[in-house]
Amino acid sequence: KRLRDLAQGRRREANQILDQFGRRPKTSAQQHVADTIRNFLALSEEAEKHNDLRQADALAERAQILAKELQSGK
Repeated sequence: KRLRDLAQGRRREANQILDQFGRRPKTSAQQHVADTIRNFLALSEEAEKHNDLRQADALAERAQILAKELQSGK
């Protein structure tokens, strides 16, 4: 339960950042990072469906970290 909640929270935060980011112009590098984040989010959801909660959380964490970097302009 704890891992599922963690993964879902991380995905929610990454999605919120992507939503904010989607409203402004972006470079091709930023677009590539956004696509990578979306890919990690999809893989995380897929892992959760297969009850691989460790993997779901790890993938969600990667998405969250990338989203925060994107948000801060790195």
